[in-house]
Amino acid sequence: MAPNCLPPELLFEIVPFIPPKCAVPNVFSSCRLLHILLHSRVVKWKEWMKKFGMNPISAKILNANYGLKNPETKSNITLNEAIALGLYDPATRQFLNNNQPMDYWDSLAFHSPNTVHQLVRIGAIKVTPMDMNHALKRYLLDREFGVFHLLEHQISLPEALKYGYIEIPKPKPTFALTLTECIEQNWISRETGLFIAHPEEPRGFGEAMRSNGDWPQPILQCDVRECFDSEKNTRLTITEAVSRGILNLATNTFVDTKNGTQLTLPQAHHRGFIHKPFTLTEAVRIHLLDEGEQFRDGANRHTLLQAIASGLLDPDLRHLSLGGGVFSIREALEKELLLPNGIVVVKSMGEGVQHLSLREAYEKDLLRHRGRNTVFDMKGFRCCEVGAQLLSFNEAIKANILKICKTENDDNVVQFVRGRQSMTIEEAANRGLVVPALSIILTTPGLMIQEKPLSLITAVANSVLNASKGVLLNNGRELSVRDAFDHGWFKNLEAALHLAALLDVHSALLTPSINP
Repeated sequence: MAPNCLPPELLFEIVPFIPPKCAVPNVFSSCRLLHILLHSRVVKWKEWMKKFGMNPISAKILNANYGLKNPETKSNITLNEAIALGLYDPATRQFLNNNQPMDYWDSLAFHSPNTVHQLVRIGAIKVTPMDMNHALKRYLLDREFGVFHLLEHQISLPEALKYGYIEIPKPKPTFALTLTECIEQNWISRETGLFIAHPEEPRGFGEAMRSNGDWPQPILQCDVRECFDSEKNTRLTITEAVSRGILNLATNTFVDTKNGTQLTLPQAHHRGFIHKPFTLTEAVRIHLLDEGEQFRDGANRHTLLQAIASGLLDPDLRHLSLGGGVFSIREALEKELLLPNGIVVVKSMGEGVQHLSLREAYEKDLLRHRGRNTVFDMKGFRCCEVGAQLLSFNEAIKANILKICKTENDDNVVQFVRGRQSMTIEEAANRGLVVPALSIILTTPGLMIQEKPLSLITAVANSVLNASKGVLLNNGRELSVRDAFDHGWFKNLEAALHLAALLDVHSALLTPSINP
């Protein structure tokens, strides 16, 4: 087949295999190579072309000499040739050994560190990230200045995060309260340590950790390190604390392991043994910082990186007002707005670059207080067709994409409006105009007003819930979820705790992570 007779889509897929400035006859050898690869199942072509197909330098990447060696001949080979020899899988961006993928660290036994690091920088090799806590314990990451030691290379923390060498631990936020929040919002009795429920059905702490038939998900976040082992000076998740006997499910108490005393959960919270990860704002305000700018955690004194890795600080809650935006610790470190030694970098047009301590940043109001976001702030409504910009519920109301309408039965409902057509949230979700997970959350009944079950959407339509403020309303008067529970607005404790969590979601959930 002559080159000009090839189908356009085949020519497009062959382009990356044609060496720069090659003669036309080389197209035929590229065709043969392409045929072999397509039938060897080594390459997933759609993923490969998605990454490199539209990149004008993809041919250069594939055909450049990065110092790769043919294991048999020891001669230099290109990525292109490595693919043909079954030594590299562009779909997974990993080297292969006997058709088995090797992670970054294994590949160093076969290729020079300089070669592999260069391929990582151009995106041709994917690194399996090392947990920050692990890197600190192995002294691969400098605990104060954040320099990552990679054999003969020294990489800054922003670079190590960017290229995936280091990973800051990231618990998956869920629509559930932390134990700290349950205590602070008075869902747990100060006397008994039990959850406040109807007298005939008291709830122990262990029941709150488990899902059941009536409520298919746990009502507590169990993977947040909010419990402190006073004997070993380590922070634990609820699950870990239970397994070590620090949280006693039988007595609903907390054990101070250093002194061997039992405390109620509210007492343990008051003494600092139970607390969810702090923001930098809170750390400065409650004097967690000592004179040497290190973070106090029991008998520990942590640098910023150690405080993040140990779970003392929340890396994902946005509260740093820098560079024209509000960033989390993770984002600020990646953008070099926060340095590993705890220095805040402020860039301004008139004054140039300022370096401030955390206390100075707090005094200049650059460290914000913990904000409250609700499920109505989550992105999930499309402006029009699939693929369009996502809006939150509150944004969709302002944009007149969502409207409160009356039905034939004179009931108030929220309708999704598209041109002259209106539909329910469920119908819009079926058409791809609303993220399904968000649609389910908003349309599932959970409130019980005058023995009538209401979903969040129906509660908003009937002025029982203010979506912009994220508060319940009782004849126009604002009501907390805890007070509404005492008024009998919920069919059970689980529904009340679930709504309390939906009206105070972690800022990490505001990003479109539940999008299809």
